[in-house]
Amino acid sequence: MTTSARTKELMDLVNQQFPGALKLASDVEFKTTMVPTGLAPMDDIWQGGFPLGRHVMLHGDYSTLKSYIGLCLIAAAQKENKLVALLDTEKTFDSAWAKNLGVDTLNLIMPPKEKLATGEKAIDLMESLIRGGVDLIVVDSVAALLPSAEYGKSMEDAKQLARQADMLSKAMRKLTAAMRNTGILWINQTRTNPNIMFGSQETVPGGRALPFYCSYIIGLYHSGSAKEDVDVWIHGDDGKPVKKKIKSITGMRIRVVVKKSKLNKPLRETTFVYDLEQGKIDDWSYLANKALSLGLLGYERGKWWTPEDGKRLNPAQFRGHVPLEKLKEMLKGTVDGVESAGSAPAAKKREGRRKPASSPATAPEPTPTPVRATKPSTVRTTSKSSRSRTQQSPTALTSHTSGAYAKKLRRKVNLGS
Repeated sequence: MTTSARTKELMDLVNQQFPGALKLASDVEFKTTMVPTGLAPMDDIWQGGFPLGRHVMLHGDYSTLKSYIGLCLIAAAQKENKLVALLDTEKTFDSAWAKNLGVDTLNLIMPPKEKLATGEKAIDLMESLIRGGVDLIVVDSVAALLPSAEYGKSMEDAKQLARQADMLSKAMRKLTAAMRNTGILWINQTRTNPNIMFGSQETVPGGRALPFYCSYIIGLYHSGSAKEDVDVWIHGDDGKPVKKKIKSITGMRIRVVVKKSKLNKPLRETTFVYDLEQGKIDDWSYLANKALSLGLLGYERGKWWTPEDGKRLNPAQFRGHVPLEKLKEMLKGTVDGVESAGSAPAAKKREGRRKPASSPATAPEPTPTPVRATKPSTVRTTSKSSRSRTQQSPTALTSHTSGAYAKKLRRKVNLGS
């Protein structure tokens, strides 16, 4: 496809009056740049990585890896020579843990704690960073942004509603107007709204302006724990050590839900495991379950195999036989969307529930419904309504009606009323 003459003529006419005012949508300025996080579940959800030039909100309960994902994103962006800033409004940043996750603390921009005393100061710093050309800003978290109207006041003072919402509503307009190619990750907490009687009571601090400006809204939820059989020695009744198998928790399962998406399909979800022993997300198990759901791997009774060789191996042996890089190569270009790890795609599930259509010649005859026998009686009809009501036999009424009304109706028919 080529640009039409009318389009060029109109653009030239407007650009003569307002130089550089109009560009074509195919211009590189309107293409979204992705930064891979190195976390397989998040790159899968974001379809390639974190989008720059966009607002993204990540919210969830405590201990659902929100700050962990933010630090991993910072480390991945620094590897691509991006300028990154972190606003630690919760004041929980630890440089040793950040270095352990691959963050280059010598090149990470962070304002001192006293400069984040109020939310308005934090927003002004963010606007200055955006205009200065920073590539990524991580805010941890939205709930800790303190409005200046609350700063320095006593807890006994009268509460003014929606202070934080009003502050963020103004902040989103200012920041979005200043943004060019800066990505902002807003980490948020969750609250419970007791006024909602039906449906989810979950809500997030900061009002409703932030969700409207976000290109992604990602929810993180606890989804159980990963357990393995471990051999332990205990003292028996006779005092001698006895070997026993117990279930040991080796990881926690996190469910990721895409609540809003302006770049790909929304309302998707997946599940991954955070390995407690290694202190990181288990990318291998996530990709292996995904390959299994797509039919690229086989699994039965604790044994894994590939369709190429068919050699059945236990999980530990199979990890060495099919390493992480081979799984990534296997899944490259085969997935358009995200299904729950370890389960079949949604379309296949629907097909499995659907009954196969059969031709009229081979269709089985319907099985007659067993009914309860009742005493035959002579039925007298005295009016048109009663005649229509007693057209059926007591047996037919028994098979098509139930409950107190059916008993009453059968009693009337048997008594001839």
